[in-house]
Amino acid sequence: MIRRLLPVFLLLTVFTFAAQAQKKTPEQKAAKKATNITKYINSKITDKAQHVTATQTASIKTAYIEFYDDKKALREKKKKFRADVKEFKAESKKPQSAENIAKLKAMKKQLIADKKAMNKESKEMRVRREDKIKEALNATQKVHFTAMRAEQAAKRKSQK
Repeated sequence: MIRRLLPVFLLLTVFTFAAQAQKKTPEQKAAKKATNITKYINSKITDKAQHVTATQTASIKTAYIEFYDDKKALREKKKKFRADVKEFKAESKKPQSAENIAKLKAMKKQLIADKKAMNKESKEMRVRREDKIKEALNATQKVHFTAMRAEQAAKRKSQK
């Protein structure tokens, strides 16, 4: 029995490690995104002089790298936020005195404000990324970039 299961176990172990090794760094993801945007815009423009240049692609990549860095910082904030919520729930289950009730209400208000701030920051991150990308492109390229984003939004909406 063990002889039969051992090869299967080893095979699963190898595949698990192989899957973990395929995680991409933010720089790799940013390069791929920038390349895809460049290819899309260039495919829509017939005039070669209007194509996206290497410096424009580099600035798009930089915008994505900054976005991924911001995203990582936001994930850390959310992790801390979840710990605070867990602490609040544990504290609220205990029998409370009048002063502790006031303290819990203040803590709840703070948690709600933190949650709103994180949501706002998340939206601002995306807006900053889009603005930096549009800043790097010229007028003709911006039109095609906006059309690409509109297509993506329509596709997401149709999937829901």
